[in-house]
Amino acid sequence: MRRTLLGILALVFLMTAGGIFLRGLAHESTLALSVCLRMGLVLGAMWLAYEQVHEIIRRTPPWVMGGAALGLLVVVVRPRAIIAVGPLLVSAAALYGLGKFLKPVQRSKKKNSPSRPPEDRSD
Repeated sequence: MRRTLLGILALVFLMTAGGIFLRGLAHESTLALSVCLRMGLVLGAMWLAYEQVHEIIRRTPPWVMGGAALGLLVVVVRPRAIIAVGPLLVSAAALYGLGKFLKPVQRSKKKNSPSRPPEDRSD
């Protein structure tokens, strides 16, 4: 359902951009054309990669996603902060991956099979 909605919205934005372009590029319509074209392309890319993105989100812990979102927000607000935020995000991702790689293997506990009761040897 969500993937279908993404595809429909991408088509609507791209068709709107096409309509604006065919109608003529007036100075007032360039912003609308740019927004519709970019939104259509981004939603189309999300539609194509929906399964992979969903799998990545399912496997990644919420604190990692939250840290990445916060770092991206800081970079969007203050672009020069990428000098500090970029290496922090890369090192956090590397440490998370290394920790996942070096995590000790959890062995399943063997269930004790019910042993036979000792035989009564009354001689």
